[in-house]
Amino acid sequence: MSRVLGLDDPYLAGSEEIRAALLRNFVDADTGEVAGACQTSDGCVAFHHLLKPQEEARLMERRQSASRKTAGTLITAFSARNMC
Repeated sequence: MSRVLGLDDPYLAGSEEIRAALLRNFVDADTGEVAGACQTSDGCVAFHHLLKPQEEARLMERRQSASRKTAGTLITAFSARNMC
C-alpha cells in the first residue's frame, strides 16, 4: 500500500527477517510442515509465498493429499473472507 501511495514501506527493510522468524518458529525445517498442520495454517503460508518454490510445491502436494481424504472439502478460517 505504501508503494501505491508513493511512500516508503516501513516494513520492507525487515521483511526478510520477519519471514525468517516466521519460518523458524512455525515451519518444521525437516518436514516443511506448518505448525497447526491444518488447511488454515498451510493456506496462510502458501498465500504469502513464505516458502521456497520446491517447499511450497511439497506443501501443495500434502494439502492435495489431505483434501482427498476429506472428499475435496476446503475448510479454512479464511476461505470465505480471505482473512490472511
